[in-house]
Amino acid sequence: MRLALLLLLVAALPVSAVPAVSDCPTGAARKSYLAARKLIAAGDLLAAVERLVATRGECPAPAVDFRLAQAYERLGRLSLALDSLDKYLAAPGQVDNRVAVEAWAGELRARAEAERQGVPPPPLPTRAPPGPPPSYFPEETVEVKAPVPGPRQGPAEAERWRLFAGGGLAVNGALQPGRLAGRDGSVGQLGGSYQLGLAYRVALRARLDLAVMIAGQVLPWTQADAPLQRDVAFATVIGLGLRADLPLASGERTRLLLTPSTTAGLGSLSRGFDPSYENALGLRFGLALTVERSLIGVFIEPECFVLLAGDLRTPEWTVGVTAGVRVRL
Repeated sequence: MRLALLLLLVAALPVSAVPAVSDCPTGAARKSYLAARKLIAAGDLLAAVERLVATRGECPAPAVDFRLAQAYERLGRLSLALDSLDKYLAAPGQVDNRVAVEAWAGELRARAEAERQGVPPPPLPTRAPPGPPPSYFPEETVEVKAPVPGPRQGPAEAERWRLFAGGGLAVNGALQPGRLAGRDGSVGQLGGSYQLGLAYRVALRARLDLAVMIAGQVLPWTQADAPLQRDVAFATVIGLGLRADLPLASGERTRLLLTPSTTAGLGSLSRGFDPSYENALGLRFGLALTVERSLIGVFIEPECFVLLAGDLRTPEWTVGVTAGVRVRL
């Protein structure tokens, strides 16, 4: 008798708003899932993630977790991509591409750990693509195909070309120390610095750039130079070098990077109101701290310039600090 009453009470309860398993995927979930596939193919990953999260809340399925892992990886959210793959592998039923997906998850785990520690990821063996996930629903079309994730896909693909520019203050260094000391009274103790350049990302995993740039210092002058019309000195390096981005911290769209760089090329030193140029081998060393959000980064970079041999009688050097911006294209 008690069991019969309990069954009657359960039957009288209101129907839950959550769809039953047999009703999934609902029409809304199907529409949202197909829209997410199109957004992934078009490269609109943030919108695709929003659609997939809504789809999973309506009617979860392994296919949704697989697509989420694809989108998160290309956004650089490696931990979230790994979490989605773990859900995919833990789903009940047979996973046809389990071996390939486990290899993908292992690679993501190694890359996420390296990013957390702020070091380049270890060398990873080439793996086969994991293949498509199971269909979300029987009538799912195959006309829209999202890119298959690979070891070299991700936000670094959008970082290959980079423009950067900046201007700042040059600390009074050892270049022409006698004049810069200004025993007759210094007009200024700080000069200006500048850099313009173009970099191409040659190593995506290590985030290593090959950079062509022009950089230099506009050095201070003294009151004693004014009557002689000797007003400023320029130290310039036009050269080719390497820049590396070492991640220190990352958020949803913002990253903190440490960027060491070195450049070698044509160096020159000019002195006087009517400058005469002395050419030399120019070396430049920098260590920038960069805050990057989306496609734009702001950096501050202590740097050192060294001019060797050439027309110079002795090596000369100066140091400076440049603050500026860089843009990814």
